[in-house]
This record gives sequence, structure tokens and C-alpha cells, in this order.
Amino acid sequence: TTVFGTMLLYLAARRMLPFTEGEDRKKLSEIMSAAEEGVARAFEGDRYVRARTDDGRVLGSSISPECKIDLLTQAFAVLSGAAPRDKAAISVATADGLLTDERNKLIRLLDPPLKDMQGVGYIADYPAGVRENGGQYTHAAVWFVRAMYRLGKTERAGELLSYLLPINHARTASDVEKYKVEPYVMAADVYSGSRAGEGGWSWYTGAAGWMYKTIVEDMLGITIKEGTARFCPALPEKITSAKVRIRAGEADVTVNIASGGRGEWRLCIGGVSYNSDTIKLVPSLNGREIVLRREKRE
Repeated sequence: TTVFGTMLLYLAARRMLPFTEGEDRKKLSEIMSAAEEGVARAFEGDRYVRARTDDGRVLGSSISPECKIDLLTQAFAVLSGAAPRDKAAISVATADGLLTDERNKLIRLLDPPLKDMQGVGYIADYPAGVRENGGQYTHAAVWFVRAMYRLGKTERAGELLSYLLPINHARTASDVEKYKVEPYVMAADVYSGSRAGEGGWSWYTGAAGWMYKTIVEDMLGITIKEGTARFCPALPEKITSAKVRIRAGEADVTVNIASGGRGEWRLCIGGVSYNSDTIKLVPSLNGREIVLRREKRE
């Protein structure tokens, strides 16, 4: 039984629930309740375990001989909504402490790597520290950063996001020699252990897509739905401003985000401040500059 799979089931059911009624809605509600119960049983005090094998062995537990903690389960404790926020926050903090590698700027999928455990899936076939077996699985690392943003851990999320930017693994000649892959595309994995910091399979569009969403939606705080843009930036302190061009439908506008200050985010167009953090992206805005800054409500 995989706890991660249970969390995904809960997330899928939750997203489908608004589109159902009658018996279908009742069934989805039952699935969600059962999933919540299963996730609750998987909480160990400071982490959610990953899975239990058919013969009763546990993966992702502090008592596991290998894979004492898993990144995906802690991230989706937040992203799925299947876990209480306080417990999910504890599990994310535990993962941050045990799985992030400050020196090599990577976020491991699990630790320690699988070596002797059999029957736990193909990842045990990889050498220790390679790909999913204790290396950075970038898909999961990006989801973990998203979970940090959802918990309001803006500064730490921004720091971990910088770990995932490939250019930050090629700042010096020694960095390039260690990373070994292209610094302008996302790598699916980055090794740990004896080959720590070495990039694996590159040009990985799946992780790149999630990275783009995380930067735009979580850090810059821009979401667009039905032609309306909403702004709720979460810039780290070291980023004092950001400039974004938005092209949606017939609208083409530039948004300048001025970080710092206190209060709620407000829009300013042509020197006029509006008591709103949303705007309809209409053609009449083309060529205009929108300034987004924090202001105290009067």
C-alpha cells in the first residue's frame, strides 16, 4: 500500500467532486474519507511514511533500515490536502532537514538509498545516489518547493527554488566540471553520494513545465482564469522587483512587481492606485504598464 498513491487518489477525488452529484458524489466523498483515514494512520509524528510492502515492511519510516524518509509523500501531504496543515508542515520541515543538500544544492528523493531491500520496485536497481534511488528526482523536488510556498515558507522556498535552476550549477568552471550537463535546460535528476552534483538525464520537459508553473504561480503569484489575472507574489527578500510580460488572448501588458513594504497587494495604472489585486485582461490595456505594490488599506 502506498501512502503517496492514497494522497493522489484523494486529490483526484477532491477535484472531481464539484462536477458530480447524487450517487457519484456520495461515492467520491466516501473515497475521500477513506483516503484521509489512511493518510492519518501513516503519520509517524514527524513524517508520513511512503508505503508498506505485502510482507509488512515499511518504507519511509524512521525505523526503516533504508529509505527512512521520502520527499514525495511529505510534499503531497500539503499539495493533496489529504493531511491536516499542522502535521503536513511538520513533515515538510523534517524532509527539509534530512533531504536537502546545502553543499551540492540538491534535494534528494529519499534517504538513505536502497541497497539490500528487495521487492520494492525498480528504483532499487539503480546504484545508491543515482536517479530516484537517493538522488534528486527533479519532479518531486519542484513539488516540494510548491508545498513550501503553500505553507507560506517564502524565504526557504525561494532558496530551494534557486537550487533547481540549472544555471546555478554552472557559475564557475569547477561547477561546470561537476554538473557535466547543459546549464540552460532542466535535468530530470541530479546525483548524490559519491557523484554528488552531477546532472543525469537532461532536456526533461516534465520538470521544466512544473518549474515554470512554480515560478509564475507561486513565486510571482500570477494566476489567470477566464481572462482575469490575479496577483499574489511571494518574492524572497533578496528579489526587490520583478518585471513580467503577460500575453493572454488579445491583451499584452507589462507588470512591474515592487517588493517590500507592508499591506495588501494593489494595482497601480498610470499613477492611479486601485483597491484590487485582480484585473481583467482587456485589449485596451495593451502597451500599458501595471505596477503591483503593497499598500495599507485605508
